[in-house]
Amino acid sequence: MIKSRTVFVLGAGASKEVRLPTGDELKSDIAKKLRTEKRNGLHAVSDTLLQSALMHAVNDAEWGRDTLPNYVKAAQRIADAMPLTKSIDNYIEAHEQDARVKLCGKLAITNCILEAENKSLLRSSSQVPDFSRVSETWFNHFFGMLSEACPRSKIETMFENVSMVNFNYDRCVEHFFTEAIRCYYNCDLATADACIGAMLHVHPYGTVAPWREHKSYWPFGDLIRSPEDLLDYAKRIRTYSEQSSAPEGLSALHSAIAGAETIVFMGFAYHPMNMSLLQPADRTSAARRIYATTHGMSDADRRAIDRQIRDLFPQCPAVSSDNVHLINARCNEFFRDYSRLLASR
Repeated sequence: MIKSRTVFVLGAGASKEVRLPTGDELKSDIAKKLRTEKRNGLHAVSDTLLQSALMHAVNDAEWGRDTLPNYVKAAQRIADAMPLTKSIDNYIEAHEQDARVKLCGKLAITNCILEAENKSLLRSSSQVPDFSRVSETWFNHFFGMLSEACPRSKIETMFENVSMVNFNYDRCVEHFFTEAIRCYYNCDLATADACIGAMLHVHPYGTVAPWREHKSYWPFGDLIRSPEDLLDYAKRIRTYSEQSSAPEGLSALHSAIAGAETIVFMGFAYHPMNMSLLQPADRTSAARRIYATTHGMSDADRRAIDRQIRDLFPQCPAVSSDNVHLINARCNEFFRDYSRLLASR
Protein backbone atom coordinates (compact mmCIF):
# COMPACT_ATOMS: atom_id res chain seq x y z
CA MET A 1 0.00 0.00 0.00
CA ILE A 2 1.02 3.61 -0.46
CA LYS A 3 1.45 5.55 2.77
CA SER A 4 1.82 9.11 1.50
CA ARG A 5 -0.70 11.11 -0.53
CA THR A 6 0.44 10.46 -4.09
CA VAL A 7 -0.78 11.85 -7.42
CA PHE A 8 0.11 9.93 -10.57
CA VAL A 9 0.02 11.98 -13.78
CA LEU A 10 -0.38 9.61 -16.72
CA GLY A 11 0.53 10.24 -20.34
CA ALA A 12 0.36 8.08 -23.45
CA GLY A 13 3.50 6.17 -22.45
CA ALA A 14 1.59 4.64 -19.54
CA SER A 15 -1.02 3.07 -21.83
CA LYS A 16 1.57 2.20 -24.48
CA GLU A 17 2.71 -0.70 -22.29
CA VAL A 18 -0.58 -2.48 -23.01
CA ARG A 19 -0.39 -1.54 -26.73
CA LEU A 20 -2.40 1.66 -26.85
CA PRO A 21 -0.96 4.24 -29.28
CA THR A 22 1.52 6.93 -28.39
CA GLY A 23 0.70 10.50 -29.40
CA ASP A 24 2.63 10.11 -32.68
CA GLU A 25 0.98 6.77 -33.43
CA LEU A 26 -2.46 8.24 -32.74
CA LYS A 27 -1.73 11.08 -35.19
CA SER A 28 -0.84 8.54 -37.88
CA ASP A 29 -3.97 6.46 -37.18
CA ILE A 30 -6.17 9.56 -37.36
CA ALA A 31 -4.61 10.69 -40.64
CA LYS A 32 -5.37 7.31 -42.21
CA LYS A 33 -9.00 7.39 -41.09
CA LEU A 34 -9.66 10.98 -42.16
CA ARG A 35 -7.90 10.87 -45.51
CA THR A 36 -10.47 11.28 -48.26
CA GLU A 37 -11.09 9.35 -51.43
CA LYS A 38 -13.53 9.40 -54.33
CA ARG A 39 -16.47 7.09 -53.80
CA ASN A 40 -19.38 6.96 -56.24
CA GLY A 41 -18.09 10.13 -57.82
CA LEU A 42 -18.01 12.08 -54.53
CA HIS A 43 -15.27 12.82 -52.03
CA ALA A 44 -15.71 10.81 -48.83
CA VAL A 45 -13.71 10.02 -45.70
CA SER A 46 -11.89 6.71 -46.17
CA ASP A 47 -13.22 5.21 -42.93
CA THR A 48 -16.81 4.24 -43.69
CA LEU A 49 -18.01 4.47 -40.07
CA LEU A 50 -16.64 8.00 -39.77
CA GLN A 51 -18.23 8.92 -43.09
CA SER A 52 -21.60 7.64 -41.84
CA ALA A 53 -21.19 9.58 -38.61
CA LEU A 54 -20.50 12.77 -40.56
CA MET A 55 -23.64 12.16 -42.60
CA HIS A 56 -25.65 11.95 -39.37
CA ALA A 57 -23.95 15.08 -38.02
CA VAL A 58 -25.43 17.14 -40.86
CA ASN A 59 -28.75 17.10 -38.97
CA ASP A 60 -27.31 17.26 -35.46
CA ALA A 61 -27.77 20.75 -33.99
CA GLU A 62 -25.15 20.11 -31.31
CA TRP A 63 -22.47 19.79 -33.98
CA GLY A 64 -23.58 22.86 -35.92
CA ARG A 65 -25.56 21.34 -38.81
CA ASP A 66 -22.98 21.99 -41.52
CA THR A 67 -22.91 20.39 -44.96
CA LEU A 68 -21.31 17.01 -45.59
CA PRO A 69 -18.79 18.37 -48.17
CA ASN A 70 -17.56 20.88 -45.57
CA TYR A 71 -17.06 18.12 -43.02
CA VAL A 72 -15.17 16.01 -45.55
CA LYS A 73 -12.90 18.95 -46.44
CA ALA A 74 -12.16 19.49 -42.73
CA ALA A 75 -11.30 15.82 -42.38
CA GLN A 76 -8.76 16.04 -45.20
CA ARG A 77 -7.24 19.19 -43.68
CA ILE A 78 -6.70 17.33 -40.42
CA ALA A 79 -5.13 14.37 -42.24
CA ASP A 80 -2.77 16.68 -44.12
CA ALA A 81 -1.71 18.51 -40.96
CA MET A 82 -1.03 15.54 -38.67
CA PRO A 83 2.69 15.31 -39.54
CA LEU A 84 3.06 18.99 -38.58
CA THR A 85 1.51 19.00 -35.11
CA LYS A 86 2.80 17.84 -31.73
CA SER A 87 -0.51 16.11 -31.05
CA ILE A 88 -4.09 15.89 -32.25
CA ASP A 89 -5.06 17.86 -29.14
CA ASN A 90 -2.79 20.72 -30.19
CA TYR A 91 -4.27 20.76 -33.67
CA ILE A 92 -7.88 20.85 -32.46
CA GLU A 93 -6.97 23.57 -29.98
CA ALA A 94 -5.40 25.63 -32.79
CA HIS A 95 -8.78 25.46 -34.58
CA GLU A 96 -10.94 25.89 -31.49
CA GLN A 97 -13.47 28.07 -33.33
CA ASP A 98 -13.89 25.60 -36.20
CA ALA A 99 -16.76 23.24 -35.30
CA ARG A 100 -16.00 21.06 -38.33
CA VAL A 101 -12.43 20.38 -37.20
CA LYS A 102 -13.61 19.65 -33.67
CA LEU A 103 -16.21 17.19 -34.90
CA CYS A 104 -13.89 15.31 -37.27
CA GLY A 105 -11.05 15.26 -34.74
CA LYS A 106 -13.21 14.00 -31.88
CA LEU A 107 -14.84 11.33 -34.04
CA ALA A 108 -11.44 10.07 -35.17
CA ILE A 109 -10.02 10.06 -31.63
CA THR A 110 -13.00 8.11 -30.33
CA ASN A 111 -12.89 5.52 -33.09
CA CYS A 112 -9.11 5.07 -32.98
CA ILE A 113 -8.93 4.63 -29.20
CA LEU A 114 -11.87 2.21 -29.05
CA GLU A 115 -10.18 0.14 -31.76
CA ALA A 116 -6.93 0.28 -29.78
CA GLU A 117 -8.70 -0.94 -26.63
CA ASN A 118 -9.96 -3.87 -28.71
CA LYS A 119 -6.40 -4.76 -29.75
CA SER A 120 -4.76 -4.11 -26.39
CA LEU A 121 -3.14 -6.65 -24.08
CA LEU A 122 -6.01 -6.09 -21.64
CA ARG A 123 -8.63 -7.30 -24.10
CA SER A 124 -9.96 -10.84 -23.85
CA SER A 125 -13.04 -12.67 -25.05
CA SER A 126 -14.21 -13.17 -21.46
CA GLN A 127 -13.71 -9.49 -20.50
CA VAL A 128 -11.31 -10.71 -17.79
CA PRO A 129 -7.72 -9.91 -18.82
CA ASP A 130 -5.07 -12.60 -19.02
CA PHE A 131 -2.85 -11.02 -16.39
CA SER A 132 0.16 -13.04 -17.54
CA ARG A 133 0.14 -10.97 -20.74
CA VAL A 134 0.73 -7.78 -18.74
CA SER A 135 3.12 -9.20 -16.15
CA GLU A 136 5.92 -6.90 -17.30
CA THR A 137 3.86 -3.70 -17.27
CA TRP A 138 3.45 -1.05 -14.62
CA PHE A 139 -0.16 -2.16 -14.16
CA ASN A 140 0.87 -5.45 -12.55
CA HIS A 141 3.74 -3.87 -10.62
CA PHE A 142 1.46 -1.18 -9.21
CA PHE A 143 -1.27 -3.64 -8.23
CA GLY A 144 1.31 -5.73 -6.41
CA MET A 145 2.35 -2.67 -4.45
CA LEU A 146 -1.23 -1.69 -3.61
CA SER A 147 -2.31 -5.18 -2.57
CA GLU A 148 0.73 -5.81 -0.37
CA ALA A 149 -0.34 -5.81 3.30
CA CYS A 150 -3.91 -5.11 2.20
CA PRO A 151 -6.15 -8.01 3.31
CA ARG A 152 -9.58 -8.70 1.84
CA SER A 153 -11.21 -7.06 4.87
CA LYS A 154 -9.54 -3.72 4.06
CA ILE A 155 -9.68 -3.52 0.28
CA GLU A 156 -11.77 -0.36 0.48
CA THR A 157 -8.59 1.39 1.71
CA MET A 158 -6.42 0.24 -1.21
CA PHE A 159 -6.56 3.57 -3.05
CA GLU A 160 -7.01 5.91 -0.10
CA ASN A 161 -3.71 7.73 -0.72
CA VAL A 162 -3.82 7.48 -4.52
CA SER A 163 -5.10 10.00 -7.06
CA MET A 164 -4.67 9.85 -10.82
CA VAL A 165 -4.67 12.60 -13.42
CA ASN A 166 -5.01 10.68 -16.65
CA PHE A 167 -4.44 12.57 -19.90
CA ASN A 168 -5.31 9.47 -21.94
CA TYR A 169 -8.69 8.94 -23.58
CA ASP A 170 -8.71 5.19 -22.96
CA ARG A 171 -10.15 3.28 -20.01
CA CYS A 172 -7.27 0.89 -19.38
CA VAL A 173 -6.81 1.94 -15.75
CA GLU A 174 -10.50 1.48 -14.93
CA HIS A 175 -10.69 -1.90 -16.65
CA PHE A 176 -7.45 -3.34 -15.32
CA PHE A 177 -7.90 -2.43 -11.68
CA THR A 178 -11.56 -3.47 -11.59
CA GLU A 179 -10.73 -6.92 -12.93
CA ALA A 180 -7.51 -7.26 -10.92
CA ILE A 181 -9.38 -6.59 -7.67
CA ARG A 182 -12.09 -9.10 -8.62
CA CYS A 183 -9.52 -11.75 -9.46
CA TYR A 184 -7.15 -11.22 -6.54
CA TYR A 185 -9.74 -10.85 -3.80
CA ASN A 186 -12.46 -13.06 -5.29
CA CYS A 187 -15.02 -10.29 -4.87
CA ASP A 188 -18.03 -9.19 -6.88
CA LEU A 189 -18.17 -6.35 -9.38
CA ALA A 190 -19.93 -3.96 -6.99
CA THR A 191 -17.14 -4.33 -4.43
CA ALA A 192 -14.43 -3.77 -7.03
CA ASP A 193 -16.28 -0.74 -8.42
CA ALA A 194 -16.54 0.71 -4.93
CA CYS A 195 -12.78 0.38 -4.46
CA ILE A 196 -12.05 2.13 -7.76
CA GLY A 197 -14.70 4.76 -7.05
CA ALA A 198 -12.93 5.71 -3.82
CA MET A 199 -9.92 6.90 -5.83
CA LEU A 200 -9.90 10.36 -7.40
CA HIS A 201 -9.32 9.63 -11.10
CA VAL A 202 -9.57 12.63 -13.41
CA HIS A 203 -9.45 12.51 -17.21
CA PRO A 204 -8.94 16.20 -18.15
CA TYR A 205 -9.74 15.53 -21.81
CA GLY A 206 -12.49 12.98 -21.22
CA THR A 207 -12.75 9.33 -22.25
CA VAL A 208 -13.97 7.64 -25.41
CA ALA A 209 -16.88 5.82 -23.75
CA PRO A 210 -18.64 5.64 -20.39
CA TRP A 211 -17.38 3.44 -17.58
CA ARG A 212 -20.32 2.64 -15.32
CA GLU A 213 -21.18 6.32 -15.00
CA HIS A 214 -24.77 6.67 -13.79
CA LYS A 215 -25.28 3.04 -14.89
CA SER A 216 -24.09 3.87 -18.40
CA TYR A 217 -21.40 1.50 -19.64
CA TRP A 218 -19.57 0.51 -22.81
CA PRO A 219 -17.60 -2.74 -22.33
CA PHE A 220 -13.84 -2.47 -22.65
CA GLY A 221 -12.67 -3.67 -26.05
CA ASP A 222 -16.08 -3.60 -27.73
CA LEU A 223 -16.10 -1.87 -31.11
CA ILE A 224 -18.66 0.72 -32.12
CA ARG A 225 -20.72 -0.26 -35.15
CA SER A 226 -23.33 2.50 -35.04
CA PRO A 227 -22.59 6.02 -36.36
CA GLU A 228 -25.13 7.38 -33.86
CA ASP A 229 -23.17 5.86 -30.95
CA LEU A 230 -19.90 7.18 -32.35
CA LEU A 231 -21.35 10.70 -32.58
CA ASP A 232 -22.69 10.43 -29.05
CA TYR A 233 -19.41 9.23 -27.56
CA ALA A 234 -17.37 11.81 -29.46
CA LYS A 235 -19.15 14.45 -27.38
CA ARG A 236 -17.28 13.07 -24.34
CA ILE A 237 -13.94 14.29 -25.71
CA ARG A 238 -12.89 17.71 -24.43
CA THR A 239 -10.42 20.19 -25.87
CA TYR A 240 -7.97 22.20 -23.80
CA SER A 241 -10.18 25.31 -24.01
CA GLU A 242 -13.28 23.35 -23.07
CA GLN A 243 -11.55 21.94 -20.02
CA SER A 244 -9.71 25.09 -18.91
CA SER A 245 -12.89 27.15 -19.13
CA ALA A 246 -14.70 24.77 -16.76
CA PRO A 247 -13.16 25.50 -13.34
CA GLU A 248 -15.46 23.05 -11.59
CA GLY A 249 -13.85 20.24 -13.57
CA LEU A 250 -10.34 21.30 -12.53
CA SER A 251 -10.96 22.00 -8.85
CA ALA A 252 -10.62 18.37 -7.71
CA LEU A 253 -7.48 17.96 -9.81
CA HIS A 254 -5.88 21.08 -8.35
CA SER A 255 -6.86 20.12 -4.80
CA ALA A 256 -5.16 16.74 -5.24
CA ILE A 257 -2.00 18.34 -6.64
CA ALA A 258 -1.93 20.96 -3.89
CA GLY A 259 -2.30 18.35 -1.13
CA ALA A 260 -0.02 15.69 -2.58
CA GLU A 261 3.09 14.62 -0.71
CA THR A 262 4.42 12.80 -3.80
CA ILE A 263 3.82 13.57 -7.48
CA VAL A 264 4.73 11.05 -10.16
CA PHE A 265 4.72 11.81 -13.91
CA MET A 266 4.53 8.58 -15.93
CA GLY A 267 4.79 8.20 -19.69
CA PHE A 268 4.15 11.92 -19.96
CA ALA A 269 5.30 14.15 -22.85
CA TYR A 270 5.29 17.39 -20.79
CA HIS A 271 3.49 19.44 -23.46
CA PRO A 272 3.10 23.00 -22.10
CA MET A 273 -0.66 22.95 -22.72
CA ASN A 274 -1.08 19.88 -20.52
CA MET A 275 1.33 21.09 -17.87
CA SER A 276 -0.62 24.33 -17.48
CA LEU A 277 -3.78 22.39 -16.60
CA LEU A 278 -1.98 20.89 -13.61
CA GLN A 279 -1.03 24.16 -11.97
CA PRO A 280 -3.15 25.26 -8.99
CA ALA A 281 -4.08 28.94 -8.93
CA ASP A 282 -1.57 29.73 -6.17
CA ARG A 283 1.14 27.58 -7.86
CA THR A 284 1.77 25.67 -4.64
CA SER A 285 1.88 22.01 -3.71
CA ALA A 286 2.78 20.19 -0.51
CA ALA A 287 4.81 17.62 -2.46
CA ARG A 288 8.07 16.65 -0.77
CA ARG A 289 9.24 14.59 -3.72
CA ILE A 290 8.54 14.54 -7.45
CA TYR A 291 9.45 11.76 -9.88
CA ALA A 292 9.19 12.05 -13.66
CA THR A 293 9.92 9.37 -16.25
CA THR A 294 11.79 10.61 -19.31
CA HIS A 295 12.46 7.44 -21.27
CA GLY A 296 14.36 8.05 -24.50
CA MET A 297 14.61 11.83 -24.07
CA SER A 298 17.80 13.78 -24.70
CA ASP A 299 19.80 15.44 -21.93
CA ALA A 300 18.77 18.84 -23.28
CA ASP A 301 15.08 17.93 -23.13
CA ARG A 302 15.51 16.48 -19.65
CA ARG A 303 16.97 19.78 -18.45
CA ALA A 304 14.04 21.64 -20.01
CA ILE A 305 11.53 19.29 -18.34
CA ASP A 306 13.24 19.75 -14.99
CA ARG A 307 12.79 23.50 -15.37
CA GLN A 308 9.15 23.07 -16.43
CA ILE A 309 8.36 21.09 -13.30
CA ARG A 310 10.15 23.54 -11.03
CA ASP A 311 8.35 26.49 -12.65
CA LEU A 312 5.03 24.69 -12.27
CA PHE A 313 5.34 24.45 -8.47
CA PRO A 314 7.87 27.10 -7.42
CA GLN A 315 6.76 27.01 -3.76
CA CYS A 316 6.82 23.22 -3.54
CA PRO A 317 9.06 21.63 -0.83
CA ALA A 318 10.36 19.16 -3.41
CA VAL A 319 11.66 22.08 -5.49
CA SER A 320 13.15 24.03 -2.59
CA SER A 321 14.90 20.90 -1.26
CA ASP A 322 16.02 19.80 -4.74
CA ASN A 323 13.99 16.58 -4.49
CA VAL A 324 12.86 16.50 -8.13
CA HIS A 325 14.02 13.33 -9.87
CA LEU A 326 13.99 12.72 -13.63
CA ILE A 327 14.28 9.01 -14.35
CA ASN A 328 15.26 7.61 -17.73
CA ALA A 329 12.97 4.59 -17.54
CA ARG A 330 9.74 3.18 -18.90
CA CYS A 331 6.79 3.09 -16.52
CA ASN A 332 7.22 -0.59 -15.67
CA GLU A 333 10.94 -0.10 -15.00
CA PHE A 334 10.15 2.84 -12.75
CA PHE A 335 7.73 0.79 -10.65
CA ARG A 336 10.10 -2.15 -10.54
CA ASP A 337 12.97 -0.01 -9.24
CA TYR A 338 11.14 2.54 -7.09
CA SER A 339 8.20 0.61 -5.60
CA ARG A 340 9.59 0.50 -2.08
CA LEU A 341 10.40 4.19 -2.14
CA LEU A 342 6.93 5.03 -3.47
CA ALA A 343 5.24 2.94 -0.79
CA SER A 344 7.16 4.66 2.00
CA ARG A 345 6.37 7.92 3.70
